[in-house]
Amino acid sequence: MIITIPQGRGKDYEQFSYPAGELQVRFNKEQLKRFEQAADKNETFFLVANIRNGNDIMELCLLSSALDDFIGYLPRKILVLPYLPYSRADRRFTKGDCFGLDVLAGVLRGGAYFDEVRTLDPHSKVSSLINRLNDISPKPIIDKVATEINSKSLAVVLPDEGALRYGLQGRDIFQCSKIRDPQMGKLLGFDVPNIEGYDSILIVDDICDGGGTFIGIAEKLPKDVKKYLYTTHGIYSKGYDGLFKYFNYLFCSDSFNHSLVASRFILKQYPCLPLLIPEEFKNG
Repeated sequence: MIITIPQGRGKDYEQFSYPAGELQVRFNKEQLKRFEQAADKNETFFLVANIRNGNDIMELCLLSSALDDFIGYLPRKILVLPYLPYSRADRRFTKGDCFGLDVLAGVLRGGAYFDEVRTLDPHSKVSSLINRLNDISPKPIIDKVATEINSKSLAVVLPDEGALRYGLQGRDIFQCSKIRDPQMGKLLGFDVPNIEGYDSILIVDDICDGGGTFIGIAEKLPKDVKKYLYTTHGIYSKGYDGLFKYFNYLFCSDSFNHSLVASRFILKQYPCLPLLIPEEFKNG
């Protein structure tokens, strides 16, 4: 049984707000009957949460509470987070700062119990703060991207050593390193290895937010080769214009739902749920 948050509002569950602003989640009789039948069949319950803000987190906790109560037990209750929120807030960056990832882990421990938490390619190893976390590798998607590029000679570029976790053995891999101000620690740029003799270059990383990291690397790559960018999570918070100038194509999972077809390129998204929810569980 798969329940999606917040897309399942009205279908999988009801959500409304009290006049004072508090959220409320409730199952109607038809929904309860469907869930009871699924529980009788010993189906696993997957809560697929596309969390973007604090209200979504609260809605998830309320929904977990409602599920716990409607029948008294569930065979298994698994939380699926295609994109792990606060994964980049993996420490206190300065004195007086919050520790966002630790706070989220505490909310999930105290506000909702799950037998397992599945997420795709979280940004930080500190994500293990979340109890029973299952870090799913995006390697099958990356392999599909490389196949779709269909290049005679493809070089894979990793922005830093953290991207080595993808286990892309058997490919020609080049690793960049970050250049920082030794006193202030500010990122000044990237040391990009010399890459010659390839007709295509694919940069691989976990998140594209504004895109500045990848533009900075692309500026140091050979100009006469095709360039592609794969990031598991495509946020593109500054739009696409800057990326247009350097990349022939963008690839990402659909953890962030984008729909864009431009005159100069197509943004290709790969579904992530086939990785996060094994086929044998898709019986709901």
